[in-house]
Amino acid sequence: MKIDTKKIGTFLKSIDDAEYIYMQHCMEMRNGINNLIKRHNLSKQDVCERFKIKPAKYNDYVKGNYNYSVMDMACLNAAFMELEAEKLKDNVPVQVAGSNDR
Repeated sequence: MKIDTKKIGTFLKSIDDAEYIYMQHCMEMRNGINNLIKRHNLSKQDVCERFKIKPAKYNDYVKGNYNYSVMDMACLNAAFMELEAEKLKDNVPVQVAGSNDR
């Protein structure tokens, strides 16, 4: 796949600081969502239910072509904390023996 750096450069030159910051937030959300999907093997249905999006919007949602809200950001943080806590329950990194186990 060839990357059209001139097209990207033209686009970046055409946006102002606020638009750049907005785009940066969209990409951070996109990366967070995709990391969550990969790390926890989430299906399309899981993502749609968790983030309350229609299946038709799934591709836009996971690719950053979406008008994310503060609620989407909160859902991402909550999903990450919930799924990480579940993962820790299943994979306890260190088991400390209690005083009665000596």
